[in-house]
Amino acid sequence: MNKRISLDLSSTKTVEQLHAVLKNVFGFPDFYGNNFPALVDCWSSLRYPDDDMSALVLDALDDRLELCANGLASCSEDVIRTLISAVEAVNNRARLNSLEAVILLVLNE
Repeated sequence: MNKRISLDLSSTKTVEQLHAVLKNVFGFPDFYGNNFPALVDCWSSLRYPDDDMSALVLDALDDRLELCANGLASCSEDVIRTLISAVEAVNNRARLNSLEAVILLVLNE
């Protein structure tokens, strides 16, 4: 079963703020590094609840997360690039393991 999350990024101006929002929404662990590799690692574990890298987990290896990013018109290029690049890295990692994409990103103004 797929899950859907909506993010309001309209007040997110920096990559540091993006990491804070994502840590809060996804329930990343206290040791989350607030950087790109840590984000990719946490999101890559969405299908693996035993990793304990996110409070939000998917129920099966073929489930996907539909991530609706709202308010992008007010975000910096760095924020948008970080978000898109992280989703791409997570999905590429899944494909290397012969799995479908983990995150389907929906971009809204």
